[in-house]
Amino acid sequence: MLWELLYLVIELSLEIRGMIELITNILRHIGLQLHMVNICSTVFSDTSKIKGDIVQINQKFVIFLRDIINLFRTQSQSIENRESHLILQKLSTLYNEATSTIGDAVGRIEKASELAERQARMIDVEMLSKMLSLNPEKNQLGQIPCCVLPVARNRRFFGREEILAEIARQLQPEKQLGSLRSLAIHGLGGVGKTQIALEYAFSKQAELDAVLWVPAENTLALQQGFTKIAVDGLKLPNANPQSHQENMLLVVSWLQQTRAKWLLIFDNVESHQIFEDCWPAADHGAILITTRRHMVASQPIDQGLEITDFTVDDGAKFVLHLLSKRQGTLEEQTAATELSKKLHGHALAISQMTAYMNARTMPITYFLPLYSKYPNRMHRERKEGWKYIGYNHALDTVWDISFDALDESAYACLWVLSFYAPDSIPSAILNPKESLALTPRLQFCKNELSRWDAIEQLTDHALVRHDTSSQQFSLHRLVQAECLFRISPADRQEGFDGAVRLLLDKFPSRGSLVIMDSLWEDGAKYLQHISSIAEKWKDSQEKPSPLNPTIGFCNLMADCAWFVHDNDAAGILSLVIDIGRKAYYQLPYDQKNPILEADILLLLCIRDLRAYSDFKSAEYLGKKSLAVREGLKTPQDLQTANCYNYIAIALDSLADHGEAVKWLEKSREILEGHDDELHLRLLCQNDLNFSRNLFSVDDFTGSEEKLNRALILAARFKSWYSLAFIQQTKAALYLLWDKPDEANQQVQLARSTLEGSGGFASISWISSIVSYRASSVAMKQKNTDTAIDEAKKAVAIARLYKMSPGMRARFLHLLMKAYLMEPEKYKEEAEEARQEAQRLRKLLPPGRTGRDDESDDAFDMLVDISVR
Repeated sequence: MLWELLYLVIELSLEIRGMIELITNILRHIGLQLHMVNICSTVFSDTSKIKGDIVQINQKFVIFLRDIINLFRTQSQSIENRESHLILQKLSTLYNEATSTIGDAVGRIEKASELAERQARMIDVEMLSKMLSLNPEKNQLGQIPCCVLPVARNRRFFGREEILAEIARQLQPEKQLGSLRSLAIHGLGGVGKTQIALEYAFSKQAELDAVLWVPAENTLALQQGFTKIAVDGLKLPNANPQSHQENMLLVVSWLQQTRAKWLLIFDNVESHQIFEDCWPAADHGAILITTRRHMVASQPIDQGLEITDFTVDDGAKFVLHLLSKRQGTLEEQTAATELSKKLHGHALAISQMTAYMNARTMPITYFLPLYSKYPNRMHRERKEGWKYIGYNHALDTVWDISFDALDESAYACLWVLSFYAPDSIPSAILNPKESLALTPRLQFCKNELSRWDAIEQLTDHALVRHDTSSQQFSLHRLVQAECLFRISPADRQEGFDGAVRLLLDKFPSRGSLVIMDSLWEDGAKYLQHISSIAEKWKDSQEKPSPLNPTIGFCNLMADCAWFVHDNDAAGILSLVIDIGRKAYYQLPYDQKNPILEADILLLLCIRDLRAYSDFKSAEYLGKKSLAVREGLKTPQDLQTANCYNYIAIALDSLADHGEAVKWLEKSREILEGHDDELHLRLLCQNDLNFSRNLFSVDDFTGSEEKLNRALILAARFKSWYSLAFIQQTKAALYLLWDKPDEANQQVQLARSTLEGSGGFASISWISSIVSYRASSVAMKQKNTDTAIDEAKKAVAIARLYKMSPGMRARFLHLLMKAYLMEPEKYKEEAEEARQEAQRLRKLLPPGRTGRDDESDDAFDMLVDISVR
């Protein structure tokens, strides 16, 4: 019926001039609302909770279409009399009524889905926290007092006494009040939220045992913030620079168990979802959040507090407070008041203008006429795409003065920094190798005096902050956005190219094929900046004068994808490799590089294997990558062997085991006979893949021999990752071989390897697979409680690590089976697990596996052969 109504609406709208465009727009808008319902519905394993709203939405949409048809039919006389405006008026009324009703229902569904998702994630974090609590004495060993703040105290901080007092009244972290307290301070960009939070943190430092700061604009920044706390601040046992998720859990566990007095600050939160994996379930302590979005001040946050601009009088006092040269005259006070009025009391604007005056020792009475001479842009329209709603247009003159005060090198430096994430920019990024090719305006990076002169100009004018203790830069998001908005397309392109080149100079290259553990810490600190530059390139493609891709940009995306493909806790693999592919195919033909193309294709193959369970696509992409490599004049034996391995994984995942063997043998021919670490690592991988192939065809003895060889190789190059993976693979073999005791022994060995890795790898993506094996062993041994607990661990870790829907569905299927060991006791829990597994399986595009039943084999087909 619905399609028939849509057909009639479109057919009748074609009879009225200009009506089809309006109807198309109306249907597109409602379609977006309905699409949001579908997205939100995927959160619910049981949609009965939102059934009433879904029925209401469908009813209202059908009624709306019926009413449009009736309107078009009954107003035919108006059309003949050229009074179609009557139809438009009535259509507008119908549309407003329909979208209001549908919008309200969609809003309720969104809130319900957010709550369901939040509750599920909190349950998972609670489960993982319990895992961390196995040794509470050890988890109490944080080093206190501990203060982890991003910059030194701002000695020029001014005012806000009432706001600071209100924050103190609501949080009271120095008191053990028997409950966790939280507050979100929110307001427009540049009003001083972060500075207020910093001042409050420093004011409480002497009263508290731990004051901890986490940048929270995105997942990468959040994870790295927790790593800094765990490794450098609290110095927790088992904290490791490579293990961001584990470090986060260690800190959360410490907060929950310690009796210390603590304050945790999340800075620049865009969505409350960012901290749902790390919200401590503590009975004391305080959490302060800064955000531009007032909607963030909702569950689980207790209260919200809006931060606004200074009043004119306070703004004038702030101006005088920041000036280094004051005369104390009435004329000066009058000028400060006038400037405060012009800047609308905006904290960032006042800071920049006083910095300008201080840099020139200019009295405010001289500055005010200068400010007034600039073109009057206080009310000019912003171009499409300006994202700061509520932007104060008086700031335009501020930007004019601040940017015009910079010389060419300092301004070019700002272009580059504006492409990176706004916080934690390593200062080393502006100190490249002498051999790095840069444009003339970026040559200042290679001269120490010129480089520091540019940085001094930026810091003097309050455009950039430089924390000398951490050797990091930060700048306000408004500064970044305005800089990129103002510069010409040619300058923007030059800044983009420079930002890419400087990152390439520091970030580990994929040329080695294997990311060594020693490189992880060096590369991880640049990930959020690579993600930022990728997002900015992507966003520019929808705007006038988009950024052009470069071969360097494509290489950076490929390097990043390779770097994270085995440790993608932040979920950026798909982002960077998809952008890399899109950018590469936009390159002019004479700039294309077949080696880069082959690498991108292989990384897409790996992504489709691991994240999408699209094994046919993975096989196609792997073979396409191989074809490109085989066309090269210079052979690439190691890369070719790697291609063979991944093609074999795809074929084995499709149960084409005979064909997979051929590719594995080709790979082995290349790898055997060499003794360097890289060949040994790939040969170990080949043995692992061969073992999977063999036990898939019930050759258990042959599979065991391959795994024993792989263990010897892994011990030679001392990789805990490879050892643990081989051990869990042996557990899978022994389970198929019906040797549960041997399987259990391998599970324990794998756990011992992970716990002794130097990081808290016992809570990592690979440990979720070990928990899956442990649950399977317990089921064989008829141990219901252990089977359920281990399956729960696997599910919780997989959710935390944002593992693929196929992997999570498989873990939930096992959890359902564990519950069904005692169906009378766990009937409801088993059904919930079954429904959630089915929901996740539906997230995969249809036809990927060819199986939709609820057998073990069907769920095994949701993951690639290497983890079955």
